[in-house]
Amino acid sequence: MIKNALLLCIVLAGVFFLYLPSYVAMQRLHEKNQVYQKKITDLERSNTKLAGERKRLLEDPQYFEKVAREKMGIIKDDEVIYKVVPYGHKTETSANTDGLIKE
Repeated sequence: MIKNALLLCIVLAGVFFLYLPSYVAMQRLHEKNQVYQKKITDLERSNTKLAGERKRLLEDPQYFEKVAREKMGIIKDDEVIYKVVPYGHKTETSANTDGLIKE
C-alpha cells in the first residue's frame, strides 16, 4: 500500500513538472494578450476620434479655417498679426518697446 502511494506521488510530481512550464508560458501569453487587447481598444478609440476630426475638417469650412489659423498660423491677405510680449522681453523682431510686435 505504501509502495502504491509513493509510486502515485512520483507519477504526480512528474506530471506536475512536465506541465508546469507549459502552464507558465500560457499564463504569460494570456497576460500579453490582455495588454494587446487594451492597446487595440485604445487605438480603435483614437481612430474613431480622428475619423470624426477628419470628417469635420472636410465638411465644416469654418472649423477648417479655425484649425488652419490656430495650428498652422495661416492668415488672410489683409490681416496683420500682433504678438504681445512681456515688457523687457527681447525677441528677434522686437523693435518696438511698447510690448507689441508687428510681423
